[in-house]
Amino acid sequence: MVIEREIEFKQLLDADSYVSIKTQHFKGQTPFKQVNYYIDTVDFQIQSQKMALRIREKADGTFELTLKVPDTVGLLEYNAQFHMQPAENMTLKPSDIDDDIRE
Repeated sequence: MVIEREIEFKQLLDADSYVSIKTQHFKGQTPFKQVNYYIDTVDFQIQSQKMALRIREKADGTFELTLKVPDTVGLLEYNAQFHMQPAENMTLKPSDIDDDIRE
């Protein structure tokens, strides 16, 4: 598991500034698709603690699980890499699924 500190700076740009920065600093780079799944309880217990739990699907087919936790400066990120393999020959009965998930 990797632990990192995240300190973000966000800046609102107008369209012209965006195009200018993209043209000057990201010339020749190909955009890519990033898929994120955010997870919480039905009553948002994770968010209520100012935390976030995410699974990120990477272009190479691997996944990264990240828990973001507030710290005195920024956020601490706990990251773990994993591979997902489909379950084979498994049957899930409706009674196996928790009521909260079926809603």
